[in-house]
Amino acid sequence: MPMLPDSNPDLNDDIQYVKGVGPSLSLKLNNLGIYTAGDLLYYFPRAYEDRRTLKLLRNVKEGERATFRFKVIEHSTFYFKGKIHPKIKVSDDSGSAWLYCFNRKFLTDILKVGKIFYLTGIFMRKYKIPAFSQFDYDLDETAPELRILPIYRLTAGVSQKMLRKLTQYVIERYSTFIEEDTPEFITRGYKLGRKGELIKEIHFPEDMHSLRRAKEAFSYQEFFKYQILAALTRNRNKKIKKVRKTFSGKLKKDFLSRIRFELTNAQKRVLKEIEEDLHEQRPMNRLIQGDVGSGKTVVALIALLDVIEAGGQAAIMAPTEILAEQHYQTLSHLLEDSKVRITLLSSSLKPKERKAQLEIIKKGKVDVVIGTHALIQKAVTF
Repeated sequence: MPMLPDSNPDLNDDIQYVKGVGPSLSLKLNNLGIYTAGDLLYYFPRAYEDRRTLKLLRNVKEGERATFRFKVIEHSTFYFKGKIHPKIKVSDDSGSAWLYCFNRKFLTDILKVGKIFYLTGIFMRKYKIPAFSQFDYDLDETAPELRILPIYRLTAGVSQKMLRKLTQYVIERYSTFIEEDTPEFITRGYKLGRKGELIKEIHFPEDMHSLRRAKEAFSYQEFFKYQILAALTRNRNKKIKKVRKTFSGKLKKDFLSRIRFELTNAQKRVLKEIEEDLHEQRPMNRLIQGDVGSGKTVVALIALLDVIEAGGQAAIMAPTEILAEQHYQTLSHLLEDSKVRITLLSSSLKPKERKAQLEIIKKGKVDVVIGTHALIQKAVTF
Protein backbone atom coordinates (compact mmCIF):
# COMPACT_ATOMS: atom_id res chain seq x y z
CA MET A 1 0.00 0.00 0.00
CA PRO A 2 1.41 3.46 -0.91
CA MET A 3 2.73 5.55 1.96
CA LEU A 4 0.23 8.12 3.17
CA PRO A 5 1.25 11.56 1.90
CA ASP A 6 0.91 13.17 5.32
CA SER A 7 4.02 11.26 6.46
CA ASN A 8 6.16 12.63 3.62
CA PRO A 9 4.33 15.14 1.40
CA ASP A 10 5.06 14.96 -2.32
CA LEU A 11 3.26 16.77 -5.15
CA ASN A 12 3.00 13.44 -6.97
CA ASP A 13 1.01 11.84 -4.14
CA ASP A 14 -2.08 10.08 -5.47
CA ILE A 15 -5.06 12.30 -4.68
CA GLN A 16 -6.80 9.26 -3.20
CA TYR A 17 -4.37 9.26 -0.25
CA VAL A 18 -4.69 12.95 0.53
CA LYS A 19 -6.50 13.53 3.83
CA GLY A 20 -10.26 13.72 3.33
CA VAL A 21 -10.39 12.15 -0.13
CA GLY A 22 -10.46 8.33 -0.33
CA PRO A 23 -11.33 5.99 -3.23
CA SER A 24 -14.83 7.30 -3.99
CA LEU A 25 -14.05 11.03 -4.10
CA SER A 26 -10.76 10.42 -5.95
CA LEU A 27 -12.65 8.90 -8.89
CA LYS A 28 -14.82 12.02 -9.09
CA LEU A 29 -11.75 14.26 -8.93
CA ASN A 30 -10.19 12.19 -11.71
CA ASN A 31 -13.10 13.32 -13.90
CA LEU A 32 -11.76 16.86 -13.44
CA GLY A 33 -8.25 15.83 -14.42
CA ILE A 34 -7.07 15.79 -10.80
CA TYR A 35 -4.97 12.70 -10.09
CA THR A 36 -2.31 14.04 -7.71
CA ALA A 37 -1.93 16.65 -5.00
CA GLY A 38 0.00 18.76 -7.51
CA ASP A 39 -2.88 18.58 -9.99
CA LEU A 40 -5.20 20.08 -7.39
CA LEU A 41 -2.79 22.94 -6.68
CA TYR A 42 -2.84 23.86 -10.36
CA TYR A 43 -6.61 23.40 -10.72
CA PHE A 44 -7.31 27.13 -10.74
CA PRO A 45 -10.74 28.74 -10.26
CA ARG A 46 -12.81 29.62 -13.33
CA ALA A 47 -14.31 32.64 -11.53
CA TYR A 48 -14.63 34.30 -8.12
CA GLU A 49 -17.44 35.38 -5.82
CA ASP A 50 -16.90 38.49 -3.70
CA ARG A 51 -18.69 38.07 -0.36
CA ARG A 52 -17.04 41.01 1.38
CA THR A 53 -19.94 43.41 0.80
CA LEU A 54 -23.20 42.71 2.63
CA LYS A 55 -26.47 43.79 1.02
CA LEU A 56 -29.99 44.44 2.26
CA LEU A 57 -33.07 42.79 0.76
CA ARG A 58 -34.46 46.11 -0.39
CA ASN A 59 -31.32 46.85 -2.42
CA VAL A 60 -31.10 43.69 -4.55
CA LYS A 61 -32.72 42.89 -7.88
CA GLU A 62 -34.40 39.64 -8.81
CA GLY A 63 -31.84 37.14 -10.12
CA GLU A 64 -28.95 38.90 -8.38
CA ARG A 65 -26.55 36.82 -6.28
CA ALA A 66 -25.49 38.57 -3.07
CA THR A 67 -24.49 38.06 0.57
CA PHE A 68 -26.79 38.98 3.49
CA ARG A 69 -26.79 38.94 7.30
CA PHE A 70 -30.06 37.37 8.41
CA LYS A 71 -31.91 36.47 11.60
CA VAL A 72 -34.19 33.40 11.65
CA ILE A 73 -37.79 34.40 12.39
CA GLU A 74 -39.84 31.20 12.07
CA HIS A 75 -39.99 27.67 10.61
CA SER A 76 -42.63 26.27 8.29
CA THR A 77 -42.98 23.64 5.55
CA PHE A 78 -44.07 23.33 1.93
CA TYR A 79 -45.01 20.48 -0.37
CA PHE A 80 -43.15 19.68 -3.57
CA LYS A 81 -43.59 16.51 -5.65
CA GLY A 82 -45.36 14.74 -2.81
CA LYS A 83 -42.68 15.51 -0.22
CA ILE A 84 -42.59 17.88 2.72
CA HIS A 85 -39.63 20.27 2.76
CA PRO A 86 -38.65 22.89 5.38
CA LYS A 87 -39.28 26.58 4.78
CA ILE A 88 -37.44 29.12 6.95
CA LYS A 89 -38.37 32.78 7.33
CA VAL A 90 -35.46 35.20 7.76
CA SER A 91 -35.13 38.96 8.03
CA ASP A 92 -32.66 41.84 7.93
CA ASP A 93 -33.03 45.56 8.67
CA SER A 94 -35.02 46.12 5.47
CA GLY A 95 -37.47 43.25 5.27
CA SER A 96 -37.99 39.48 5.33
CA ALA A 97 -37.71 36.50 2.96
CA TRP A 98 -38.39 32.76 2.87
CA LEU A 99 -35.72 30.09 2.37
CA TYR A 100 -37.06 27.11 0.40
CA CYS A 101 -34.89 24.23 1.61
CA PHE A 102 -35.36 21.45 -0.96
CA ASN A 103 -34.14 18.13 0.51
CA ARG A 104 -32.33 19.99 3.33
CA LYS A 105 -34.32 19.05 6.42
CA PHE A 106 -31.18 19.31 8.55
CA LEU A 107 -31.26 23.10 8.18
CA THR A 108 -34.10 23.40 10.74
CA ASP A 109 -31.70 22.01 13.38
CA ILE A 110 -28.91 24.38 12.34
CA LEU A 111 -30.85 27.56 11.56
CA LYS A 112 -32.97 27.72 14.70
CA VAL A 113 -35.33 30.60 15.47
CA GLY A 114 -33.32 33.60 16.68
CA LYS A 115 -30.14 32.41 14.97
CA ILE A 116 -28.05 35.05 13.17
CA PHE A 117 -26.12 33.85 10.13
CA TYR A 118 -24.75 34.86 6.73
CA LEU A 119 -26.40 33.74 3.52
CA THR A 120 -25.15 33.98 -0.05
CA GLY A 121 -27.70 33.17 -2.72
CA ILE A 122 -29.77 34.18 -5.72
CA PHE A 123 -32.61 36.52 -4.79
CA MET A 124 -36.02 35.76 -6.33
CA ARG A 125 -39.69 36.41 -5.75
CA LYS A 126 -42.13 33.55 -5.23
CA TYR A 127 -45.71 34.77 -5.50
CA LYS A 128 -44.27 38.31 -5.11
CA ILE A 129 -42.68 37.34 -1.79
CA PRO A 130 -38.84 37.60 -1.44
CA ALA A 131 -37.32 34.12 -1.40
CA PHE A 132 -34.18 31.99 -1.87
CA SER A 133 -33.92 28.39 -3.00
CA GLN A 134 -30.26 28.32 -4.09
CA PHE A 135 -28.02 29.48 -1.26
CA ASP A 136 -24.98 28.82 0.94
CA TYR A 137 -24.79 29.77 4.59
CA ASP A 138 -22.25 30.49 7.33
CA LEU A 139 -23.13 30.60 11.02
CA ASP A 140 -22.50 33.79 12.95
CA GLU A 141 -20.54 32.23 15.81
CA THR A 142 -18.10 30.49 13.44
CA ALA A 143 -16.69 33.93 12.46
CA PRO A 144 -17.19 33.30 8.74
CA GLU A 145 -14.65 34.77 6.38
CA LEU A 146 -16.61 37.16 4.24
CA ARG A 147 -14.02 37.16 1.50
CA ILE A 148 -13.47 36.48 -2.17
CA LEU A 149 -14.23 32.80 -2.76
CA PRO A 150 -13.06 30.68 -5.70
CA ILE A 151 -15.58 29.16 -8.11
CA TYR A 152 -14.32 25.92 -9.67
CA ARG A 153 -15.51 23.83 -12.58
CA LEU A 154 -17.27 20.87 -10.94
CA THR A 155 -18.43 17.35 -11.68
CA ALA A 156 -21.20 15.17 -10.23
CA GLY A 157 -20.67 14.51 -6.54
CA VAL A 158 -18.22 17.38 -5.96
CA SER A 159 -19.47 20.67 -4.47
CA GLN A 160 -17.80 24.08 -4.33
CA LYS A 161 -17.54 23.89 -0.54
CA MET A 162 -15.97 20.44 -0.72
CA LEU A 163 -13.41 21.46 -3.33
CA ARG A 164 -12.55 24.70 -1.49
CA LYS A 165 -11.92 22.83 1.76
CA LEU A 166 -9.76 20.21 0.06
CA THR A 167 -7.83 22.83 -1.91
CA GLN A 168 -7.21 24.84 1.26
CA TYR A 169 -5.77 21.76 2.96
CA VAL A 170 -3.55 20.82 0.02
CA ILE A 171 -2.21 24.39 -0.23
CA GLU A 172 -1.33 24.43 3.47
CA ARG A 173 0.22 20.97 3.34
CA TYR A 174 1.95 20.91 -0.03
CA SER A 175 2.60 24.44 -1.34
CA THR A 176 6.00 24.71 0.40
CA PHE A 177 7.16 21.71 -1.63
CA ILE A 178 6.61 23.43 -4.99
CA GLU A 179 9.91 23.75 -6.81
CA GLU A 180 11.01 27.32 -7.60
CA ASP A 181 12.01 26.98 -11.26
CA THR A 182 12.54 30.70 -11.95
CA PRO A 183 16.01 32.08 -11.06
CA GLU A 184 16.05 33.92 -7.76
CA PHE A 185 17.58 37.07 -9.25
CA ILE A 186 14.52 37.38 -11.50
CA THR A 187 11.90 36.69 -8.83
CA ARG A 188 13.63 39.20 -6.53
CA GLY A 189 14.33 41.77 -9.20
CA TYR A 190 10.73 41.81 -10.43
CA LYS A 191 9.26 41.12 -6.96
CA LEU A 192 7.35 38.12 -8.30
CA GLY A 193 7.12 36.20 -5.05
CA ARG A 194 7.38 32.47 -4.34
CA LYS A 195 5.33 30.17 -6.54
CA GLY A 196 3.58 28.56 -3.56
CA GLU A 197 2.38 31.97 -2.35
CA LEU A 198 1.21 32.92 -5.84
CA ILE A 199 -0.82 29.72 -6.14
CA LYS A 200 -2.38 30.33 -2.72
CA GLU A 201 -3.32 33.88 -3.73
CA ILE A 202 -4.86 32.71 -7.02
CA HIS A 203 -7.07 30.22 -5.17
CA PHE A 204 -7.92 32.41 -2.15
CA PRO A 205 -7.14 36.07 -2.93
CA GLU A 206 -7.09 38.79 -0.27
CA ASP A 207 -8.52 41.30 -2.75
CA MET A 208 -8.88 41.79 -6.50
CA HIS A 209 -5.64 43.78 -6.77
CA SER A 210 -3.56 41.04 -5.15
CA LEU A 211 -5.32 38.46 -7.32
CA ARG A 212 -4.41 40.35 -10.49
CA ARG A 213 -0.83 40.75 -9.27
CA ALA A 214 -0.53 37.02 -8.45
CA LYS A 215 -1.89 36.01 -11.86
CA GLU A 216 0.52 38.35 -13.62
CA ALA A 217 3.50 37.07 -11.62
CA PHE A 218 2.54 33.44 -12.18
CA SER A 219 2.02 34.04 -15.92
CA TYR A 220 5.40 35.78 -16.13
CA GLN A 221 7.13 32.76 -14.62
CA GLU A 222 5.34 30.37 -16.97
CA PHE A 223 6.22 32.48 -20.02
CA PHE A 224 9.80 32.76 -18.78
CA LYS A 225 10.07 28.95 -18.83
CA TYR A 226 8.56 28.90 -22.32
CA GLN A 227 11.06 31.49 -23.56
CA ILE A 228 13.96 29.50 -22.09
CA LEU A 229 12.69 26.36 -23.82
CA ALA A 230 12.28 28.25 -27.10
CA ALA A 231 15.80 29.69 -26.80
CA LEU A 232 17.28 26.24 -26.13
CA THR A 233 15.39 24.85 -29.12
CA ARG A 234 16.68 27.63 -31.38
CA ASN A 235 20.21 27.06 -30.13
CA ARG A 236 19.92 23.33 -30.78
CA ASN A 237 18.50 23.93 -34.26
CA LYS A 238 21.49 26.09 -35.16
CA LYS A 239 23.70 23.02 -34.73
CA ILE A 240 21.60 20.90 -37.11
CA LYS A 241 22.99 20.69 -40.64
CA LYS A 242 20.68 19.38 -43.35
CA VAL A 243 21.11 19.01 -47.09
CA ARG A 244 18.30 21.04 -48.64
CA LYS A 245 16.69 20.08 -51.91
CA THR A 246 16.35 23.03 -54.26
CA PHE A 247 13.16 24.37 -55.81
CA SER A 248 12.74 26.72 -58.74
CA GLY A 249 9.49 28.30 -57.62
CA LYS A 250 7.48 26.92 -60.57
CA LEU A 251 4.52 25.84 -58.42
CA LYS A 252 4.47 29.27 -56.81
CA LYS A 253 4.52 31.03 -60.18
CA ASP A 254 1.71 28.83 -61.52
CA PHE A 255 -0.35 29.52 -58.42
CA LEU A 256 0.22 33.29 -58.54
CA SER A 257 -0.80 33.36 -62.19
CA ARG A 258 -4.17 31.76 -61.33
CA ILE A 259 -5.25 33.90 -58.38
CA ARG A 260 -7.07 37.15 -59.06
CA PHE A 261 -5.08 39.42 -56.78
CA GLU A 262 -1.50 40.57 -56.33
CA LEU A 263 0.44 39.94 -53.16
CA THR A 264 1.07 42.92 -50.92
CA ASN A 265 4.58 44.19 -50.33
CA ALA A 266 4.46 42.78 -46.80
CA GLN A 267 3.49 39.33 -48.13
CA LYS A 268 6.30 39.45 -50.71
CA ARG A 269 8.83 40.46 -48.03
CA VAL A 270 7.78 37.66 -45.66
CA LEU A 271 7.82 35.08 -48.47
CA LYS A 272 11.35 36.15 -49.42
CA GLU A 273 12.48 35.64 -45.81
CA ILE A 274 10.78 32.23 -45.62
CA GLU A 275 12.33 31.04 -48.89
CA GLU A 276 15.74 32.15 -47.65
CA ASP A 277 15.14 30.04 -44.53
CA LEU A 278 14.12 27.05 -46.65
CA HIS A 279 17.47 27.18 -48.42
CA GLU A 280 19.38 27.23 -45.13
CA GLN A 281 20.85 24.05 -43.65
CA ARG A 282 19.24 24.70 -40.27
CA PRO A 283 15.51 24.15 -39.56
CA MET A 284 13.25 27.18 -39.93
CA ASN A 285 11.75 28.68 -36.75
CA ARG A 286 9.39 31.49 -37.73
CA LEU A 287 6.16 33.09 -36.54
CA ILE A 288 3.96 35.01 -38.98
CA GLN A 289 1.83 37.62 -37.28
CA GLY A 290 -0.94 39.63 -38.91
CA ASP A 291 -4.50 40.86 -38.55
CA VAL A 292 -7.50 38.79 -39.64
CA GLY A 293 -7.73 38.94 -43.44
CA SER A 294 -4.15 40.15 -43.90
CA GLY A 295 -3.24 37.14 -46.05
CA LYS A 296 -1.34 34.82 -43.69
CA THR A 297 -2.95 31.69 -45.18
CA VAL A 298 -1.82 32.56 -48.72
CA VAL A 299 1.74 33.13 -47.49
CA ALA A 300 1.70 29.74 -45.72
CA LEU A 301 0.26 28.06 -48.82
CA ILE A 302 3.00 29.41 -51.09
CA ALA A 303 5.63 28.23 -48.59
CA LEU A 304 4.01 24.77 -48.70
CA LEU A 305 4.23 24.78 -52.50
CA ASP A 306 7.97 25.47 -52.31
CA VAL A 307 8.40 22.49 -49.98
CA ILE A 308 6.26 20.23 -52.18
CA GLU A 309 8.24 21.22 -55.28
CA ALA A 310 11.42 20.24 -53.44
CA GLY A 311 9.93 16.75 -52.96
CA GLY A 312 8.70 17.11 -49.40
CA GLN A 313 5.37 16.80 -47.63
CA ALA A 314 3.64 19.58 -45.71
CA ALA A 315 1.13 19.73 -42.88
CA ILE A 316 -1.23 22.38 -41.53
CA MET A 317 -2.30 21.94 -37.92
CA ALA A 318 -5.41 23.80 -36.73
CA PRO A 319 -6.66 24.12 -33.12
CA THR A 320 -10.15 22.77 -33.91
CA GLU A 321 -11.86 20.40 -36.32
CA ILE A 322 -13.98 23.26 -37.68
CA LEU A 323 -10.93 25.39 -38.51
CA ALA A 324 -9.16 22.38 -40.05
CA GLU A 325 -12.20 21.82 -42.28
CA GLN A 326 -12.16 25.50 -43.26
CA HIS A 327 -8.47 25.31 -44.19
CA TYR A 328 -9.13 22.19 -46.22
CA GLN A 329 -11.96 23.86 -48.15
CA THR A 330 -9.90 27.03 -48.74
CA LEU A 331 -6.80 25.19 -49.98
CA SER A 332 -8.82 22.78 -52.10
CA HIS A 333 -10.44 25.77 -53.82
CA LEU A 334 -7.18 27.66 -54.33
CA LEU A 335 -5.38 24.58 -55.70
CA GLU A 336 -8.23 22.96 -57.63
CA ASP A 337 -6.42 23.33 -60.99
CA SER A 338 -3.06 22.13 -59.71
CA LYS A 339 -1.66 18.64 -59.21
CA VAL A 340 -1.14 19.18 -55.49
CA ARG A 341 -2.78 16.39 -53.50
CA ILE A 342 -4.53 17.49 -50.28
CA THR A 343 -6.21 15.44 -47.57
CA LEU A 344 -8.02 16.15 -44.30
CA LEU A 345 -7.16 13.92 -41.34
CA SER A 346 -10.41 14.08 -39.38
CA SER A 347 -11.44 12.40 -36.12
CA SER A 348 -14.81 11.61 -37.70
CA LEU A 349 -13.23 9.00 -40.01
CA LYS A 350 -14.14 5.38 -39.43
CA PRO A 351 -11.26 3.12 -38.32
CA LYS A 352 -10.95 1.49 -41.75
CA GLU A 353 -10.94 4.86 -43.54
CA ARG A 354 -8.42 6.30 -41.08
CA LYS A 355 -6.09 3.34 -41.54
CA ALA A 356 -6.19 3.76 -45.33
CA GLN A 357 -5.53 7.50 -45.05
CA LEU A 358 -2.58 6.99 -42.70
CA GLU A 359 -1.14 4.55 -45.22
CA ILE A 360 -1.25 7.00 -48.15
CA ILE A 361 0.34 9.69 -45.94
CA LYS A 362 3.13 7.29 -44.99
CA LYS A 363 3.77 6.33 -48.62
CA GLY A 364 3.94 9.97 -49.70
CA LYS A 365 0.87 9.75 -51.94
CA VAL A 366 -0.45 13.00 -50.53
CA ASP A 367 1.35 16.38 -50.53
CA VAL A 368 -0.52 18.38 -47.89
CA VAL A 369 -2.16 16.95 -44.76
CA ILE A 370 -4.55 19.15 -42.79
CA GLY A 371 -5.81 18.30 -39.32
CA THR A 372 -5.75 19.10 -35.60
CA HIS A 373 -3.22 17.91 -32.99
CA ALA A 374 -3.95 14.40 -34.29
CA LEU A 375 -1.23 15.17 -36.87
CA ILE A 376 1.50 14.73 -34.25
CA GLN A 377 0.31 11.37 -32.92
CA LYS A 378 2.62 8.38 -33.24
CA ALA A 379 0.33 6.70 -35.77
CA VAL A 380 0.93 9.49 -38.30
CA THR A 381 4.13 9.04 -40.28
CA PHE A 382 5.21 11.50 -42.95
